[in-house]
Amino acid sequence: MNYSRKKSAVLAVAEPAAASPYVRMGQLVGRKIESEADVLALVRKGLPARAALGFAEKRVVDPKLIAPESTLRRRVEHNQLLTVDESERMMRLARITSLAESLFGDEAKARAWLSTPRALVSGEPPMSPLALAITESGARIVESILLRVEYGMP
Repeated sequence: MNYSRKKSAVLAVAEPAAASPYVRMGQLVGRKIESEADVLALVRKGLPARAALGFAEKRVVDPKLIAPESTLRRRVEHNQLLTVDESERMMRLARITSLAESLFGDEAKARAWLSTPRALVSGEPPMSPLALAITESGARIVESILLRVEYGMP
């Protein structure tokens, strides 16, 4: 009897906890993130421009969705930070990517879904969920779609 209690306690400890979306966002942008407060602090400070290129190297996002290529190149050369707006855009795309990866359970499937153009907004031309998510209202639409899929809603 005593043995089974110890065994179940060991099993409970040995099982890894699901990674927080914040942890995954941090992995995507190369910074430690554990909460929305961490996101806010990083956005206010400005992410390094090099982080946007790292985001692209991981094949997550086309850096042009964050800032013009020439701007990013210049900022990387001068070791500069992204603006608040660019940092916020990058964190928004990281959040959407994290949510999609969690839903699909696979980075490749999530990236395929995020990068495939589709009719997401009535009256608008087809676009990828990532392209739509560069604005806050667009990101909310993408989040809504992901949540509906997760909960089996139409």
